[in-house]
Amino acid sequence: MYHRGLGDNSFQVTNYSRQPVITVQLFKAAANMQHIDELFLWLAQTMVQSFKVQVAEMWAVQAGPTGKLSVYLRTLVREDTTLPPYPVANEHVAALVGNLLSNRNDYTLWAVGEIFSSHQSSLLRRYGLNFCTSHFVSSSMLLPGASTRSSAEGIPTPLMATMLLFLQQPLPAHTLAALHQMTEQAVIVAESRGLLLAPSTTSDRLPAVSTLTALQQTGITPAQLIPHRSEDARLLMSSNPLNGSVVITDKAARRLYAAIDGHRNMDELRQSTGMEMKEAFLALQILWEQQRIQLYNVEGQSVDGSQFFANS
Repeated sequence: MYHRGLGDNSFQVTNYSRQPVITVQLFKAAANMQHIDELFLWLAQTMVQSFKVQVAEMWAVQAGPTGKLSVYLRTLVREDTTLPPYPVANEHVAALVGNLLSNRNDYTLWAVGEIFSSHQSSLLRRYGLNFCTSHFVSSSMLLPGASTRSSAEGIPTPLMATMLLFLQQPLPAHTLAALHQMTEQAVIVAESRGLLLAPSTTSDRLPAVSTLTALQQTGITPAQLIPHRSEDARLLMSSNPLNGSVVITDKAARRLYAAIDGHRNMDELRQSTGMEMKEAFLALQILWEQQRIQLYNVEGQSVDGSQFFANS
């Protein structure tokens, strides 16, 4: 087991010779930055180049135009540029990040098999990514929308973010402490350089995000949803014209409905039906709109489908 809580070892960061130099470089580099994403990118690149980190990702909470909170990947840096993004930036990783942010998890070192499904951990290990660690930061100041999105797509949101790192080998405790301190210092620099917004700059559209209730729901990805039938199984998918009132006319929706057993999540269902996730999700939306299913999370709690089917 590689659960290493490191609170008592944070003093060791002063023994890590590179960290003070990088702190100075951080302050100098930030002087010419115009957007917070530039700082996130610089931080991730430095961690990969200087600390034997294979992949560095910065994820943050962002409110959308409707006020719904979601986790959003702000930057991704890979030591090996031939590594495709999918193994390290997919719905499984996003779900982990959502949980980390909901619980305000600090930095701990895990073996990937401890926190991911067997499929996802096998995928990571295939690329030599055997461990990961996260570094949570927050601020009462507001995080602007991502530089790659239009201003209408992201409402400034009180900063809650985590730097997620994938590693080939476990790093020493004092190195992890140095990485955590760097992440915290980056927030201080962002505040002082005006890369974060003062709360008074937000509009009336800013949703209340003082609690994590919304994040705990939106931390669930479509792949993790567990659909349950809300109709009698005998009504399943009759193609008999005399049973027209219960016919599911869409073939993909019919196939998905037949596979729903109240236990498997959408990722497992789409694999068993041979669908791509987009096709399966559209089929799920049809079933939900027809009130044939109800949606649940892994804890058995009901999930409001409207947060996933925005156009419904």
